[in-house]
Amino acid sequence: MGLRRHQVENLVLRGPVFYWRARIPVGFRVSGRYARLSLSLRLSDRKKASAVARRLNALLLEMELVPKTRMATREQLAKIFALEADAMRAELEALDRAAKRTGTIRDPEQRAADRQVGLAYRLLHAYGTGETLSFEEAGDVREALYGAGAEPEDIPFIEATYRAERKAILSDREGRTRNSFLRDVLFRMGQVELEDTLLNRDAATST
Repeated sequence: MGLRRHQVENLVLRGPVFYWRARIPVGFRVSGRYARLSLSLRLSDRKKASAVARRLNALLLEMELVPKTRMATREQLAKIFALEADAMRAELEALDRAAKRTGTIRDPEQRAADRQVGLAYRLLHAYGTGETLSFEEAGDVREALYGAGAEPEDIPFIEATYRAERKAILSDREGRTRNSFLRDVLFRMGQVELEDTLLNRDAATST
């Protein structure tokens, strides 16, 4: 399974404005063959729109991996992603203001770390958590990462991030931890009054 290098998943351009258009994952109570969410990012700059879309894709992955989110209505899902997009736009604006004040852009090391973490998340999305991936030389995973733009020196960081996040996700499914995936999702659930209750968890896991 490949990892596309330049195309940002779910990002589409309509006229001068970018939109995020994503399929609602199977297992959500509002999912269906043609169930999708469409959200204007209110951005015409491709780089900024790509950054927002990547974060929304990551949140979608987080929600897909946390069964208790499956009881959300379409309206609640739309509001969750709209809130996240608003937060990302505010962060990008703050970074722009800081760059103008200092005459610099974001630390290159930080941008490299963001890219490496993003590739680790894409592995989770592409391969799931069912089996531990091998990062051996000339293996399928390395080839997919190189095809997506990774460099050999990126691999150790990507592998460590992937294994840590996979372990945290599996631990949470067993009720042993609350990892960063779950904290983000629960925060957005609370904002749309989607309560994390035993009844809702039962409803989610029974779908």
